[in-house]
Amino acid sequence: LKPKPPIQVVTSKVERLPKLRSIVSATGEIRAKEFVDIQAEVAGIIVELYVTEGQVVQKGETLLRLDDRQLKAEQDSARAQVGAAEADGRQGDVGVATAEANLAAEKTALANAKLEAEQAQTSRDRAKASFARKQELHEQKLIGGEEFEVAAAEARLAEQRLLWKQARIEQAAANLVAAQTRVEAAKAVRDAACRRLDAAKAGLERASDMVGKTVLKAPLSGLITKLNVEKGERAVPGIQSNPIATLMTIAD
Repeated sequence: LKPKPPIQVVTSKVERLPKLRSIVSATGEIRAKEFVDIQAEVAGIIVELYVTEGQVVQKGETLLRLDDRQLKAEQDSARAQVGAAEADGRQGDVGVATAEANLAAEKTALANAKLEAEQAQTSRDRAKASFARKQELHEQKLIGGEEFEVAAAEARLAEQRLLWKQARIEQAAANLVAAQTRVEAAKAVRDAACRRLDAAKAGLERASDMVGKTVLKAPLSGLITKLNVEKGERAVPGIQSNPIATLMTIAD
C-alpha cells in the first residue's frame, strides 16, 4: 500500500553557446577540379588558333590547327601504295586463275595421251597378232612375200606408234608437274601481294592518323587558363612533364 516515490523533474534554461572554430594560417595553391595541358603529338607550324586566354570552350571544340601539307602528301603517297598493292593483288588472282587453267589443260592432255596410248597398244596387239598369222601362212606358202612384208611393216609401225604415245604420256606428266609448280608459284606471288596490301593499308591508316592529329580539340569543357603559343609559332611534340611543349591549359 506504500506509494511509489515521485519522478523528479529538473528544469533549466536553454542557452546558445558560441560556435567553435579552428583557424589555421598557411600557404597553399588554388587548383582546378579538373585541368589538362594541351600538347601536340606531331610537329608543325600553327596555321590557325581559334581560342584566346580566358575563353570558355566546350568538349570537342577545335582549339588550333597545324600545317598538314607534308603529312597529307605522305597520306596521298600511302593511298597510292594501297592502290598499287590492290592492283598487284588483282594481277596475282589473274595469275593464279591462269595457272590453274593451264593445270586443268595439262590434266586433260595427260588423260588424252593415256587414252591414245591405250588405243595404240590395242592396234599394236592386233598388228602383232596379224603379223604372227601371216608369218605362219607365209611359212606354209599360202600367202605371198609382199603381203607378209606389209604385215611386218604394219607391226613395226604399230610398235613405234605405241612407243611414241608412251613418250607423250611422260611428256604430259612432266608438263602437269610443271603446271602444278606454276600454280604454287602464282599463289605465292598472290599471297605476297596480299601481304604488301596489308602493309600498305597499315601505312595509310598511320598517315591518316597523323593528319588527324594536326587538328587539336578540347578534351573537356572548361576555361583556357593559360595560352602559351600564338599563330605562326611551331608546336613541338613533348611529354606531359615538359612545360615547353604545353600549348595551353584548360581547367574546369
